[in-house]
Amino acid sequence: MPVIGKLFERERDLSQPPAEPIWVGEVELGRALALEPVLAPPNPSHRRALLLVRLHGEPVGFLTTTLRPDVGADLAELARRIAEECRPAILAHLAADAECHGANETVTPALSELGAAQPPDVLARQLGTGLGPCCPARHQAATPGISVVLCTRNRPELARRALASLAGLEYPDFEVLVVDNAPSDEATKEVFAADFAGDERFRYVREPRPGLSRARNRGLVEARHDIVAFTDDDTRADARWLEGIARGFARRAGVGCVTGLVPSAQLDTAAQQYFHDRVWWASSLVPTCYRAARAEGDSPLHPYRMGIYGTGANFAIDRALARSLGGFSELLGAGSPCRGGAEDLDMFVRVLKAGALISFEPSAIIWHRARPSNAELAEQLEEYGRGIPITGLKWLADPSTRRDVLVRIPGAFAYYLALLWNRGYGGEASRAPMALVELRGTLSGPLAFARGWSALRAERRAGEK
Repeated sequence: MPVIGKLFERERDLSQPPAEPIWVGEVELGRALALEPVLAPPNPSHRRALLLVRLHGEPVGFLTTTLRPDVGADLAELARRIAEECRPAILAHLAADAECHGANETVTPALSELGAAQPPDVLARQLGTGLGPCCPARHQAATPGISVVLCTRNRPELARRALASLAGLEYPDFEVLVVDNAPSDEATKEVFAADFAGDERFRYVREPRPGLSRARNRGLVEARHDIVAFTDDDTRADARWLEGIARGFARRAGVGCVTGLVPSAQLDTAAQQYFHDRVWWASSLVPTCYRAARAEGDSPLHPYRMGIYGTGANFAIDRALARSLGGFSELLGAGSPCRGGAEDLDMFVRVLKAGALISFEPSAIIWHRARPSNAELAEQLEEYGRGIPITGLKWLADPSTRRDVLVRIPGAFAYYLALLWNRGYGGEASRAPMALVELRGTLSGPLAFARGWSALRAERRAGEK
């Protein structure tokens, strides 16, 4: 693949810092309007901001705004824009609060003052002082016990930060299980012992066999609760993450898996901004319930479409269901014999085919710090590209999915080529090389699958002796 390799050299152009790093923050409309950092306050290089706008903790929109040195955002202008761009979601939220609570106006402002007939500036003025607390009755949802599984390997400082955020979860009944996957040293164990061993909610286990799927399966075995939530070590959990997970399971009967919003926590580099633009789960705010049967408007690839249900950085599954399906495929995932493959998507598809539903819940928020350098981004995208044929070939090798996948192969090629075009040459020319990096990974996928398949079979035969 010399042509692709030569063009791959051009991806270094993306390594230059963007002219305008983007600061990431939040705004909570229940109280007086103010910017709140996700990771750290803005610095003088930040002239733009991406804000997650929330009301009573629930996301109602994303907004970009300008920042002025030593001043920050113009709060009056910010209130006006929120009132214009997020108004339908805000009014729908307040109406649901009012319906639940009745006529008690101490919980939310009178809707007659903020109704659809009023101009946006009425709402904008109210945002300055805040819309008040939420209706307690509306948010008294069931809070089942949840086991949180954090899989990590040789990244102790990332694990420390992720665990610190999990220690701040506002949820009545949860545990955190750290699965140290085939570590090369004791660094992660030492971090855990120093900072978290005294917290009875936290446990540490070691999974000696390498592979993310094996680490996830160890978490399923060790978990004490019926719901098991998974996240990664390069994330920061929102304090109300598990409340959102519980809400997703309660949305309707038959939900076996919940996925959530994974917004970008940092957008300082071109690589981070590219990744943010690439994935839908960083910005979608529409609660969605997925089922195996294809509905009107679904892709012809359904339910095998890549990336539609969510991501492995933020999902929870019914433990009994996952174990009845045989757990995560040890053939797939980071560190697997195939060196990739979407073990999360494979599980999502098997959940649907088992007759359960997947609920995408935007209020279940895990913040993700994307890889900052161009080289790291290229490595990640190449792995993503390699995972597409690996996962597809796994489904072809499985008698339960083979026929479904065979009839979808022509559509899959067309879909993927269109996707690469939109991410590369069909969009900004400077981003085309990254699409080629992903394509290079895709072309290497079949050989990686063949090697991984053979290695796993040999390993299992050796274990039987």
